[in-house]
Amino acid sequence: MKLATIGVIAMWLLSILSLILGIWSKDNIFIGNSISALVITIITTYNLISTIRE
Repeated sequence: MKLATIGVIAMWLLSILSLILGIWSKDNIFIGNSISALVITIITTYNLISTIRE
């Protein structure tokens, strides 16, 4: 479970960093990919929290 938590934190950092880079470079495709990565990260975080609560 600790490894999963570290993985989710790393996903958050990477997706936020890629979103910042996409906005900075003004690349629309890159921004779209970053937003979809952020959505996947949110879903993964929700699943992890649900698993921890059970």
